[in-house]
Amino acid sequence: QFLIGVAESFSHCIREHDLLARLGGDEFVVLFPETTIEQTRSILDKLCTKIRAIPFKFKKENISITISIGCTSFNEQDSIETAFERADQALFHAKDNGRDRFITFKEEQ
Repeated sequence: QFLIGVAESFSHCIREHDLLARLGGDEFVVLFPETTIEQTRSILDKLCTKIRAIPFKFKKENISITISIGCTSFNEQDSIETAFERADQALFHAKDNGRDRFITFKEEQ
């Protein structure tokens, strides 16, 4: 039920031509074709805010839900694997630095 709510929040934040897919567990991938990093950041900022606003209770206690996101650009020389590896590195960096954030991959990470 919870993951359905998260997926619905995603779908309200992304645009019609973006692609949302669940990778498994609690991981999703979103592709933003022909989108600048600045545009992507705006969408992800909106998404983080929307996820925080999801009402969720566990054992009658209100629980705050947050999301960690790894983001990267797809370059001409990339394979799907190299782009996913960078996004995954950024995701782990987001989780290791307090969660509830999105991190854009940078080569020096």
